Amino acid sequence: MLNIITKKLAHHLPSEHELLEHKVVDGNDFHAILEIYQQEKSEKVTIFDATYDPKLKSEEIIPIRDHINKTGKNILIPLRKKLEGEFFDVSNLYKNNKDGIVTTCYGETLHINTPYPSHHLCHFSVLARAMNIEHIQGYLYNTNKHSR
Repeated sequence: MLNIITKKLAHHLPSEHELLEHKVVDGNDFHAILEIYQQEKSEKVTIFDATYDPKLKSEEIIPIRDHINKTGKNILIPLRKKLEGEFFDVSNLYKNNKDGIVTTCYGETLHINTPYPSHHLCHFSVLARAMNIEHIQGYLYNTNKHSR
């Protein structure tokens, strides 16, 4: 099982936090994400990204059911030549419980007027599916800090 936390989330965690035991990867570095998936060759991946919602408890972990990509980027386009296949079915991407939430990925800056905003979770998840990883879990960690 491969466990990843986004660099944006790592930035908010205290140095001794247990999530920092996982691989920290920049969600904007598409080639680094691809390299980790190629090296690890895992059948399962769990991805943690940061969110900010003052209505949630600080440090609450929220399971993801689906995502909306509003980062303005599609991770598959720059990596197209390195991937096998042209079309990747990303429906039912996450294997979390059906009670999970839908997050909107915004990239570098969270839009706090949206419920459950995230940074780059969608990049990791879509590429995982393109790499034939069938068991993908996503979680948001509420930092209670607005990330700019």
